[in-house]
Amino acid sequence: MIIPLLALALMGTPAPAHADATKTDGKVGLTVTGHGLQVQQAGGWVDGHPKGARARLYTVYQGVRDELTGWKKATPESMGITKLSAVTWHLKGRKFPQGSWLCIQFADTDGAPCAQIHR
Repeated sequence: MIIPLLALALMGTPAPAHADATKTDGKVGLTVTGHGLQVQQAGGWVDGHPKGARARLYTVYQGVRDELTGWKKATPESMGITKLSAVTWHLKGRKFPQGSWLCIQFADTDGAPCAQIHR
């Protein structure tokens, strides 16, 4: 579930090294957990509860974009006065090339944060 990851991101807690990262771009956020070049889980959120919110993950490696997932419907969530729509993918230790970027895109929303995967 993304709530524990999201709570850390919203509190501004620094993420551990390696494949772990929390990035934001405008109203969109990305959280990646893993170790080294392996990613266990990736997820993201968009501020508010936009109607029909959906997201997908993609990678960029050596200038080439590759769709990692299809579109997935985001779940509206609330924490106090904070409202957002969140989505999570369990990547089960999927390995990525050194220096590749893992990014999230929400449909009809500006912002596409990316986290670099490195040792």
